[in-house]
Amino acid sequence: NKPHCNWIGIECRGRNVTTIDFAMLNMSSDIIKLPTEIGFLTSLRSLLADGSNNNPLTGTIPSELGVLTQLTQIGLYDNSLHGNIPTELGTLTSLNY
Repeated sequence: NKPHCNWIGIECRGRNVTTIDFAMLNMSSDIIKLPTEIGFLTSLRSLLADGSNNNPLTGTIPSELGVLTQLTQIGLYDNSLHGNIPTELGTLTSLNY
């Protein structure tokens, strides 16, 4: 069973999450942070978070994104993120943007 694959803003290939688009998720919380557990989504290819919607991401960019070697897109614009860009993102050789 893979109910998460039926959520708006989530795309899957088989049982694996390949895309997360936070703008499409319509989350009702005022505070949305990228959890360190995002590193477990090893099939993730696209992580999009257009903060110009009403729910921008806050906090820091987790270094665990650096283990997601299949990522081709990271879009974290117009958010309330702070801190340094993790050096681990430099290992993501498949990134287009």
